[in-house]
Amino acid sequence: MQEAGVAVAFHTGDAGYHELWGVQWGEAARPPLQYTSPFNNYIAATSTEDTFANLILNNLFERFPRLRILSIENGVGWVAPLLKRLDKVAFMTRGQAGLGGKVEGRPSETFKRNFWLCPFFEEDPVEIAELMGYDKVLFGSDWPHPEGLDEPLRFADKLVDRVPPAETRKVMRGNIAELIGLQP
Repeated sequence: MQEAGVAVAFHTGDAGYHELWGVQWGEAARPPLQYTSPFNNYIAATSTEDTFANLILNNLFERFPRLRILSIENGVGWVAPLLKRLDKVAFMTRGQAGLGGKVEGRPSETFKRNFWLCPFFEEDPVEIAELMGYDKVLFGSDWPHPEGLDEPLRFADKLVDRVPPAETRKVMRGNIAELIGLQP
């Protein structure tokens, strides 16, 4: 994917955490979506963090430093705590090698370099852009799903009066255009 210049998109989905972890706590192994308990939803939501932590801590980006990862329909509320945890566990292991070798540098910097994020409408795109950089935040809407907007361009309202127009353009169009090889 790196060689081809193609970004890899991770979209929310069923990672099997209900069956793997939920049953350990007495939850249903395969609940229908409309009957998923709050705790089972909590467990399932951590699969995104776990996946990205695995990619970073097992050194995928040391081998493929230009690989680009898009996190789509996963929100962004988990990002700041994950970055702190990644750095902490890398420091705590004091150079112990994982599956892909020794972790070099700060994992949080690897995340900031290689990941692009798509916040939910309820989340603050400016807050995540301040953490990651405006070039790492993507607009997205999945209407009629609950995380989408019936008028998707209302997402820009969260940016217009708070950031310069150039930053708004990046988030709303420019970043994804650049990622897929169009003129930003």
